Amino acid sequence: MDFHKTLIVYNPVAGFFPSRSFIFELISSLSEKGKTPLVYITKNKEKTLSEVPNLAKECEDIVCCGGDGTLHEVVNALIGAGVDRPVSYIPIGTTNDFAHSRMIPTENKQALNLIGKAPQRMDVGRFEDKYFNYVACFGVFTKSPYTTPQNLKNTLGFMAYFIESLKDLASLSNAYSLTITTGDESFSGNYIFGAVTNTTNFAGFFSVPVKPKDLSDGLLEVILIREPDSLTEVPG
Repeated sequence: MDFHKTLIVYNPVAGFFPSRSFIFELISSLSEKGKTPLVYITKNKEKTLSEVPNLAKECEDIVCCGGDGTLHEVVNALIGAGVDRPVSYIPIGTTNDFAHSRMIPTENKQALNLIGKAPQRMDVGRFEDKYFNYVACFGVFTKSPYTTPQNLKNTLGFMAYFIESLKDLASLSNAYSLTITTGDESFSGNYIFGAVTNTTNFAGFFSVPVKPKDLSDGLLEVILIREPDSLTEVPG
């Protein structure tokens, strides 16, 4: 491992009107600190999962430049491969939910100043063989982050998610029958939405009703919305 090398994982198509000029500022900033930047440009999820861990093994730390999805892929790649490296995050995505939860500036130059600061631990959830750094959810409106075309996100920003989510209104009638067991308590019902979270908001428009006090306390929050009798009962 080279203690002077930093791996930059960069998603060139992330965000609203993505700008590539800041990447040169990042390289310059790291160089001034005596670091040797190694830039990896993301191609697709599969390659990120397979290639990033091998590159990270040769570096002291990692800087992830992208949106929530890019950071999710980097976290999965590292944990899945058992590679332990501190990760800095430059949020250049469309909504940047994770950054807002962690009070990371979405202005590039301010975010750059946080690189190299003392790392903070945070909880990561696991679902079967996959990991999530801030939310795992199902039900109504949860498809939009995955089905919204990238060109719309780049052009319309957050509004692209909102427009795509309107297509999901029909799924209000597709409830999931669940039985939840927690400790010595068990309850059942039909739910149109459920989430296990470690964040204050997600998908750009879901605000967690009970804010987590500590994102590294070993606990995750659970949100469940029961099937409504009518549309007027759906939370606003």
